[in-house]
Amino acid sequence: MEVMQSKRIGFIGAHSTGKDTLSHHAMSFLKKKKHSCYYISEMAEKALMRGMDLNTPTGQMWMLGYQMKAEMEALQWNKREFILCNRSVIDNVPYCNRISNLFRSKIEDMVLHYIKLFPYDHLLLLRPFKKIENDGLRDMDRKDQLQIDQYFITFLQAYHIPYQELNAPTKGLRIKQMEKILRNVM
Repeated sequence: MEVMQSKRIGFIGAHSTGKDTLSHHAMSFLKKKKHSCYYISEMAEKALMRGMDLNTPTGQMWMLGYQMKAEMEALQWNKREFILCNRSVIDNVPYCNRISNLFRSKIEDMVLHYIKLFPYDHLLLLRPFKKIENDGLRDMDRKDQLQIDQYFITFLQAYHIPYQELNAPTKGLRIKQMEKILRNVM
């Protein structure tokens, strides 16, 4: 009997770029096409529910550790065709830049080691929209959002980590971009 190898897709990017919307839509799209999926939700929400400050080494380490744990468990379980990650271990890197360069450097090392051991099959980088949508939860600082976005690109390119950009100007067009990518990996 042949063992199924799950394809892991990470949705990455700055806050308010549509990761929740697109990762949920990807799950629905793949299931409608009769593919089995496992979904890993965003760790930041879990950390906030535990009263953690995300802009501290403790908060960032907790999120990174739990993201790694969730992804490794899903990979080990290996019973679904797709593992969809709403965020990824890479998401910690640009957000650690807010804390300190030394801490960010240590996080980068851990993330790079993890990716070497467990590479993503596809990383989808969602670029910022022209305007941040106020959902009552997310940071509304446009300058911060653009700095985070630029740091994603700098990190991915510096370490030659393959990714595809979803940069259409509307959610509807981004969904179409994503569906095209998913059709190519099914």
